[in-house]
Amino acid sequence: MKDIDTLLDLPYTRLRWIDAGTFLFQDKVQITFEKGFYAGCYLVTQELYEKVTGENPSHFKGKHRPVERVSLDDAQQFLQRLNEQVKLNDGLQFRLPSETQWEYAARANQHFEYSGSQKLHEVGWFKDNSNDQTMPVGFKEPNAFGLYDMSGNVREWCEDNWNEDVSKAFSNGAVLKAGHTDFRVLRGGSWGYNLSHARVAVRNRNHYYNKYSNNGFRVFRY
Repeated sequence: MKDIDTLLDLPYTRLRWIDAGTFLFQDKVQITFEKGFYAGCYLVTQELYEKVTGENPSHFKGKHRPVERVSLDDAQQFLQRLNEQVKLNDGLQFRLPSETQWEYAARANQHFEYSGSQKLHEVGWFKDNSNDQTMPVGFKEPNAFGLYDMSGNVREWCEDNWNEDVSKAFSNGAVLKAGHTDFRVLRGGSWGYNLSHARVAVRNRNHYYNKYSNNGFRVFRY
């Protein structure tokens, strides 16, 4: 499958095709993706979010900064509208990732503590280098899949309900709905957290309705 170069003729909207493969989720559970999927090279920008929804809820304004202060429902509504506005005729849909898809994409077949590097300052914005705010997407180095800001900048909503027991993950990488229905998974660290939170292995949770400036999302397609 070819990459999707742009959405709605906007910059920072490229989606990279991720081939099917196998990895150890949380270094414990073997996950095998029988089909590949698309992952956004960049976090959803305020420019894209506003183009699709007509709104920009972000605290730190800037068209190429990630959208934030979005709940999980806000992200889902954006994706529904994006599916209505962008027709690619490939049988796939724009969605939030499963947590296992997110981690597979972040690891990118590498064995780094952060997504793309052992040194967070090379690949991510966090408390020590962000000047206490989000930063424009794509300014740091990407991981081996060509994905930017998977460690730091804003945490990313996933589709899954929160489940403390990672052994419950489906071996085919599907979204996990078993677990706490008020909490959803967030991954990736953010501008306001220290470097330990940005490690690829770190899992976070949040009430699905919360709208914090630490929380954004990335478009997947599968």
